[in-house]
Amino acid sequence: MEEDLVRVDVLPVPDSNVNLVDKKVVVIDVLRATSTIVTALGNKASEIIPAIEPAEVVDLVRVIGSKECLTGGERKGLKIEGFDLGNSPAEYTEERISGKRLILCTTNGTKAIKSAQGAAEVWIGSFLNIGAVTDRLQDSTRDIVLICSGRDHSLCLEDMACAGAMIQFLQASIRP
Repeated sequence: MEEDLVRVDVLPVPDSNVNLVDKKVVVIDVLRATSTIVTALGNKASEIIPAIEPAEVVDLVRVIGSKECLTGGERKGLKIEGFDLGNSPAEYTEERISGKRLILCTTNGTKAIKSAQGAAEVWIGSFLNIGAVTDRLQDSTRDIVLICSGRDHSLCLEDMACAGAMIQFLQASIRP
């Protein structure tokens, strides 16, 4: 009996025309959204809520309550005025983020995360967690899509490099 092969596709930028239903998706925004998310979770953030626009963050804070969450993000690399944190992983220390919900809004990364809605699973990928993500994907029976966030709707080399490294990790883990 022939085994079904798992297909791995790379999108250099998010594409709403790609069907993600029944697929495992890894969203990559190396500089900096996904690296910031990995760092925040590693420092015990209780939840990360991606938002596309700063106004959405303000609305979510109103609903959740300002004492229950922190706001973080950037526009064009600069911290959003009125937000608690920018988008540098160095800002997301355990002392600052532990036990907190984080509402994060970035120029490219959180949009890419939201574009993955409808997928069977959505993973956050960066060089910081490449081994952990590929370990979880290596026995997948579902097709995998690596979505690079890009920069202003254009290809971003560091995201593509991370996607390429993930593919190498996955290839190395395939048992003959």
